[in-house]
Amino acid sequence: MSSLITIDWDYFMNYMNHWNGSYIENDNNINKHWYKKYYEEKRRGIDITRSMNVGDEVDNFWQILKKNVDFKKDTKVLLTESHLAAYKIAIDNKVDSVISFDSHSDLGYQGLDSFKFEVNCADWLGKLLYEG
Repeated sequence: MSSLITIDWDYFMNYMNHWNGSYIENDNNINKHWYKKYYEEKRRGIDITRSMNVGDEVDNFWQILKKNVDFKKDTKVLLTESHLAAYKIAIDNKVDSVISFDSHSDLGYQGLDSFKFEVNCADWLGKLLYEG
């Protein structure tokens, strides 16, 4: 049996109340939402790159995880830019289970038909389930 544990950076973020939406990570939304949010906050005198800090959970996360998960000596830890890599790792290694630490479900936001198309950060886990 093999498992994949994924940890998305946003799991540790202390989001501001007016940011509590779910934003699909694609080119259109990055241009439409994140750049817009950056410049709106900049006009208010807020640099969002300094206001998005991790919470206290990050301080002892690995110690708690190690207490609750039996890691073998040959366990691989990979750092990637995107959950697209997690999808590929899960497929390539035929994992039996996925444990996801994330602020978003990543089960898809566009309905079941979206799983028939390309995988993205917002639906990678849903696509894995859809594909069995």
